[in-house]
Amino acid sequence: MASITGSSLKLTPLHVIGLGVGILLAYSAIKDRNPLEVIKTTLTGQPLPEAGSWAPAGYGQVFAPSVTPDATLISNMGQIGAVWPTSSHRLGPKFGEAGSAWSSGYHDGLDIDGSCGDAVWSPVAGQVRSAGYAGAYGNRVVIRSFQSRSLEFWLCHLAHISVRPGATVAQRTKIGTMGQTGNAYGCHLHFMAVTGNRKVDPLPYLTGGSKNA
Repeated sequence: MASITGSSLKLTPLHVIGLGVGILLAYSAIKDRNPLEVIKTTLTGQPLPEAGSWAPAGYGQVFAPSVTPDATLISNMGQIGAVWPTSSHRLGPKFGEAGSAWSSGYHDGLDIDGSCGDAVWSPVAGQVRSAGYAGAYGNRVVIRSFQSRSLEFWLCHLAHISVRPGATVAQRTKIGTMGQTGNAYGCHLHFMAVTGNRKVDPLPYLTGGSKNA
């Protein structure tokens, strides 16, 4: 039988890389953070993504495009009275704009440009349905409105999340900060309205309430 007494263990670069990947995956699993976002934020000097659900069940799916807002829905939007969800009013791409930058071929929300770290608050009183990492949407909070149970607002690309799934939030409750997690071109809030599993134009909802927090 051969003896291994006196033998030494030599770590090759491949061993070091494998060890690093293992540590990263273990850390991501414990903290429930997406490892790709951990690498991205570390390399760019940004704060780590909020610990939370890595891939929330039931969310992140792409619904069939609905670029023409429902007339009946719009007529009732004033009853919702949603407030502007952040201090910045600088608009980027709007809902329904076509382009190859989006996998569905069209923009499924409203982009509000701002600075990383800007506060983001709930546009309505409601319940947090999901709060965590959601693929291309990055760190996302989904809020179901108390006034219309079929209506959800999605607030995406957040740097940090301040609420947990199941929590009840009042209108203007801070739910996180603006960032560029997921597929984002820069710091901005991707704001969406979803009703009956259809993505609809969120801008008319905001006309029912003040833009000022």
